[in-house]
Amino acid sequence: MGFVFDEQTFLDQNLFKFESRLKSSTSRFIAEGAVLTTYFNLAENRTTVDRGLQTIDQLFGKNSPLRFNKVKNFPLYSFAQMNPANDDSAQVEDIGADGECVLLPCTVVPHQNDFFILNHLKMKALFRVTEVQFDSMKVNGYYKIKYHLYSNSDETIAQLEKQTVNTYNTDLNAIGTEVNPIIREDDFVLRSKIRQLVVKMIESYKALFYNTRHNCFLYMDPQTRLRWFDVCGAEFISKHNLMNSNNSSNVIILDDKLRDENFPLYYNNSVYNWIEVGCPPSLLSQFFFTFNHACNYLVSSFAQWSERDVRVIIPQKSIGEHNVVFDNSFFDKTQVNSYRGNLMPASEIEKLLWKFFKGSSLTIKDIPLSLGDPLLLSISHRDLFFYVPVLLYIIKLVLRMN
Repeated sequence: MGFVFDEQTFLDQNLFKFESRLKSSTSRFIAEGAVLTTYFNLAENRTTVDRGLQTIDQLFGKNSPLRFNKVKNFPLYSFAQMNPANDDSAQVEDIGADGECVLLPCTVVPHQNDFFILNHLKMKALFRVTEVQFDSMKVNGYYKIKYHLYSNSDETIAQLEKQTVNTYNTDLNAIGTEVNPIIREDDFVLRSKIRQLVVKMIESYKALFYNTRHNCFLYMDPQTRLRWFDVCGAEFISKHNLMNSNNSSNVIILDDKLRDENFPLYYNNSVYNWIEVGCPPSLLSQFFFTFNHACNYLVSSFAQWSERDVRVIIPQKSIGEHNVVFDNSFFDKTQVNSYRGNLMPASEIEKLLWKFFKGSSLTIKDIPLSLGDPLLLSISHRDLFFYVPVLLYIIKLVLRMN
């Protein structure tokens, strides 16, 4: 059998490779680095100017039609060294400074008459955007702006603040990713608290269920004193990197504990596959499971250490052969009826799961900050063992989309 080379496919796949690199998160490390500013972006929907001439009587004051969105810690790139020049042509001492810099794509769209203040400049200086150039060949291209030192007056800056209608903050870690880096200030604070909640939930979950000898998560059943290993849950955690915090040095890499040719079938029958395909209501069930002895997997660390108290969770179809209903399930009947109905559960965990399973458009305001309280109380419960990875998946999905 010979190798078939399709040149069209090769060209189609490689044509925009360079552009994709420009959109990557490393694009913020372009030449000359970044300078953080307080950027006042013109709020077009709140600004009223002459539609024909686009003229205004004054930039600031009670008669000014301009309104601005204030963006804190906004980065400007390729900010060259400024050389202020003294212009006394009008018989008046006038210090001017002009220059140009670059804005990365997917941040803000600059306009003429935008203003910005350099955060780390010791003197108070307000710069005005005098010209905007952009790459019209790409939808999300770079912007180059030319600026001029407009004023260093406290009164002018105070008036600019009065004409500000919204305040935003910049998530510098999100620049170059699919996450919107420009966030309303109150949402920015809430996102920071939710990120801290995720870190605490991960740390508590590791403390309760992580086993260093086997490099996996195990749950101790208090009734049988047997430890459960969720092979599909481990795949779900590993696939979506759920138990590693951003910028953390303590990273867990879950390996394939078991060798089983039926694993694709097991995962297909699991609740995790149902979640990944969008939680179709027609496939909602209790998601039953049975157990296999871990020592039956001879190449696993469980067999090598002869730990016979470990049981491997094997997902099953809703009803087995001869209409046999299994004893153990991911959800109980009450939960399934709740997820199918319109009555919202009372608990915070169940409420978030209900909203997600119902296909609601979740926002960060739907994530309660008390979600990790049971973990912080060190409650080792089967529901936490099963549901926390799903909750982390939902939270990280919401953070990416908001």
